[in-house]
Amino acid sequence: MKKILFACAVMILFFSAQLAVAQTAKKSMDDNIGVVFLGIGLGFPAMEGDMGIPPLVAGFDWYIKFDPMVPISFGAVFGYAGSTYSLSNPLPPPESYDFDYSYLLIGVRAAYHFTQLIKVENLDVYAGVLLGYYIVNVDEPSGFPVALYDPSANTIGFGVFGGARYYFTDMFGAFAEVGYSFGYISVGGILRL
Repeated sequence: MKKILFACAVMILFFSAQLAVAQTAKKSMDDNIGVVFLGIGLGFPAMEGDMGIPPLVAGFDWYIKFDPMVPISFGAVFGYAGSTYSLSNPLPPPESYDFDYSYLLIGVRAAYHFTQLIKVENLDVYAGVLLGYYIVNVDEPSGFPVALYDPSANTIGFGVFGGARYYFTDMFGAFAEVGYSFGYISVGGILRL
């Protein structure tokens, strides 16, 4: 539980720090330098068992304008999720064991923004890729006869996603993403920098 609270506190502090330094001038999509996002997801490709803590994601994207016709962003993403896997022994005496999994993602992402093709005010539609390192931790139940967790379960992961951001004000908006990433579906809030 301490790990969960710590991960949530880090994400809130990260988002709050970005809010404190955000610029308040009116911005259009053309002079947008980046966004900070915080969201919650549904499902997770590497999840074992039943979801306990849905995927929580936080990160930022910086817009790089190599050419006006090639709007690309690069950024970082952090995520946390938890699950429980139950294993029952049907042989006498019947016993049940619960394995608690936690997943931490530290990754980078890049996206192409379709602002030249989809010209709707305050809407940003994009598609991208994610490369991250997944740190997996397992709390094995006491009394289980065999150690199943292997620290090599930590791995490098790859994901693809598509999404949209809609800005309700000059600075604040919402996002939704789908894909094979930290969550199959993610929604949340954004802060434009």
